[in-house]
Amino acid sequence: MIFLPVRDCGWITLFSEDNQEIYDTTLMAYRIAEDPSVYLPVFNAYDGYILSHTTMPVQWKTRRKWISFLPHLKHHINLSDFKNVKGVSPVTVPSTIDRGALGVAPGYF
Repeated sequence: MIFLPVRDCGWITLFSEDNQEIYDTTLMAYRIAEDPSVYLPVFNAYDGYILSHTTMPVQWKTRRKWISFLPHLKHHINLSDFKNVKGVSPVTVPSTIDRGALGVAPGYF
């Protein structure tokens, strides 16, 4: 039951009934999650044995088709830009915040 911990966290969840849907929703998940008006995690949920451990025919898209479907990612947070540190979570706070005696952000514990 991997789905239950993320069910109420605001993640977008896509459900698949067969391997073709898993393939298609995986491509859709990247496009949805990386859309500038969304920027939310997308969880691709499917059966944990029949679909994940057996085979069935899948119609593959050509590389040209899925590259045109998935635009180049222009992310809103660049974590590798150390001159402009972003506060994404209590662990990655800007260096201007007083981290206290233990060296961590206030409220992290």
